[in-house]
Amino acid sequence: MDQEFQPDAGFELPGEPEFQIRYGSVSITRSEPGAPLLPRKERDGLPSLEGLRILMAEDNDVNQLVTSVFLSNWDIETEIVSNGRQVIDRLVKSHFDLVIMDINLPGMDGYQTTREIRRHSRPDIKHLPIIGVSGAVSNDERFLAQDSGMNDFICKPINPNELYRKIIQYTLEN
Repeated sequence: MDQEFQPDAGFELPGEPEFQIRYGSVSITRSEPGAPLLPRKERDGLPSLEGLRILMAEDNDVNQLVTSVFLSNWDIETEIVSNGRQVIDRLVKSHFDLVIMDINLPGMDGYQTTREIRRHSRPDIKHLPIIGVSGAVSNDERFLAQDSGMNDFICKPINPNELYRKIIQYTLEN
């Protein structure tokens, strides 16, 4: 069954006015120039996210693409890694304001990676906000995310309004 992602209203996707990206059973389509990603009325009065640095841990190419389009349009500098070991390595080498962590990473999963981050000796790493991401919506997933030390949890497909607000909550309001 094909899934189609149609952005909300507000930010413009970069590039050509019309495009379609197909990856397996997922299709990302933009058929109108200026198809928005976050309603302008929702953004009005909210702080800018420009200059934030986010580390995204996601092993799926389509999820990387979709989320990075949101983050790019919000002027957030983003680095993408595809497993838990790479998360730890990047955090040691560079500063980030927040981590978006897929729960089901290969090797060391998102829960294990978060536990390792929370045990880290450096306070800037140990206390870094982490938003868990998963396609599962169960209470068990939410409990496991909280139990591992994640600050919050969002479900796939990612709702850009929810992501925007959580980034503000854990970076600019703290």
